[in-house]
Amino acid sequence: MALDQYVSMMKSRVGSLSRSEMMEAADEIRRLCGSAYDQIFAEARSLGKDDRFSHEAALFRAASIILTGDEYPERDLAHEIQLEHVPFNKDYSQESREAFAEYMVWKLLGSDFWTSEKFNKYMQKFKATIFHDAESKDNADEYVYRMLYSGLYDWQDLLAGPIVTVS
Repeated sequence: MALDQYVSMMKSRVGSLSRSEMMEAADEIRRLCGSAYDQIFAEARSLGKDDRFSHEAALFRAASIILTGDEYPERDLAHEIQLEHVPFNKDYSQESREAFAEYMVWKLLGSDFWTSEKFNKYMQKFKATIFHDAESKDNADEYVYRMLYSGLYDWQDLLAGPIVTVS
């Protein structure tokens, strides 16, 4: 099953909840993001992995659990999940973690239940980083398009749409 099918299935499970139950579900997603992240990050560090690897592994595992309910997805699904947290891999700050958690809330519950400001603030920095990185690329326009505007991932649609603006 593809990631979009898993996400649709998860959305259908929460679709009949009341508004207050949806708010509780949003808080639970945030809590689960944090606890899964903390556990996997600590585990990777105890195995001698550096912060960057540990951060990416923790984001992957949290996304896997939240989006599919499976801690260890099969290979093709794992690749799709990895691409869902690309912007949050750029730095391993608390801000990145919070933006990622809000993105997970938005992805499953919609725009009424997330804190868009956390996502937007982080994504503005990500967008600036991509434009900066593009300066050293042979085909800067293609790089920027692929990384920000191709619309392959929901985070790209959010970034390209009216929700996120860069001043």
